[in-house]
Amino acid sequence: MNAIEIITIIGVIASVLAALFGWWQILITRERSDVEWTIYKKSSGLFLVTNTGTDIAYKVTVEAWTASEKPQTSKKKKVTPKSYVKVFLPYREEHGPAPVKVPPLITPMVDDTPPSAKPSTIFSTPDLDVGWQFRRSLREIAEASVKDRIESEQSTQVSIKVVWRTRLGVWKTREMTTG
Repeated sequence: MNAIEIITIIGVIASVLAALFGWWQILITRERSDVEWTIYKKSSGLFLVTNTGTDIAYKVTVEAWTASEKPQTSKKKKVTPKSYVKVFLPYREEHGPAPVKVPPLITPMVDDTPPSAKPSTIFSTPDLDVGWQFRRSLREIAEASVKDRIESEQSTQVSIKVVWRTRLGVWKTREMTTG
């Protein structure tokens, strides 16, 4: 074999490899992979990251952390639909969610007993009960909104990152927050 034949053979092999690589890239970009992740909270520090899709996720790595805790990692070779990966945060399990600071209530203090239940005074009128009920309802709404805000802020304290590979080898990532 002379040099021209060797160069020709190398060129043909390179062309075939380039065509195979192009075909592989097309195959990968058209791959259908239905992997969805849902987080279920079992306790303050135990979370189940569940594959709620219809396809299998391979080489799954789940990493969870909070502002006061180092990332905790769990790995699984294969996560089928409806199965899960457990991730445990020991500090959060022991101490619970971090406290949330909310501004103080700016509503008037309301007595627990309505004016009609108190001994009569010169200023007692039936309208006082209506005003008392109105102020009481405003106070209850404000207290409920504070509770909702605390729960809302605590529900985003845990960050979770899931990395997995599809059947054809495409790596995917999903980041979520939970409480």
